[in-house]
Amino acid sequence: MRAATVRSAGIATSMLLLGTLVLAACASTAPETAPPTAQERLAGSLTELFEQQLQNPNLSEFERDVFERAIDSGEIPQSDYDEAFNRYEQCVSDLGYEDTWTKQPNGVYRITPPPLEGQDAVDEYGEQTADCADGTTMRIEAMFIQQQSNPDLNADQRVVAIQCLLEAGFVDASYTTDDFDADLESGFQDATFDVTSTEANTCLFNAGYAVAVQ
Repeated sequence: MRAATVRSAGIATSMLLLGTLVLAACASTAPETAPPTAQERLAGSLTELFEQQLQNPNLSEFERDVFERAIDSGEIPQSDYDEAFNRYEQCVSDLGYEDTWTKQPNGVYRITPPPLEGQDAVDEYGEQTADCADGTTMRIEAMFIQQQSNPDLNADQRVVAIQCLLEAGFVDASYTTDDFDADLESGFQDATFDVTSTEANTCLFNAGYAVAVQ
């Protein structure tokens, strides 16, 4: 079964077509390293993460304003994230694409791309929407998701997903990152929880794993 690559909101996602479509989202294009342990953190605080973003010389004026305000207040307000998303969607609309999206309980927008015929169309959509995300949602959304879904700033996104699944009652304390890796490898077809459940699906999505049922 053929694999495809899609970029949405500046985040590269790999499609694994196994009856269930699993997209493992990566927040950056940094070289691969060994998986971090559950104790490792992305930074000492959200403010530190925002300050790191300000070091990027390629920030748009809008992004810079958002991160400067976030450093002052200690958080990215919903209104700033909404504005970033609106700017992104306007750009996508101007390209002729009609995305659909839902706003999740934590305030993060989840996008469903329009129907695309063939791999060339998928690739073109990915490239063009990545350009739209650069300067709008790409960096702001990455930080907003960490703020909303990863308050401990855990560096291992698998642990973020597992903590959410555990709190929601989908798995018990015996469920490990090895179990998660095995479920991810199988497209969650053999998982002990129902990946089509809205709440379970949202736990995965907010940790960087977008799962769509085929």
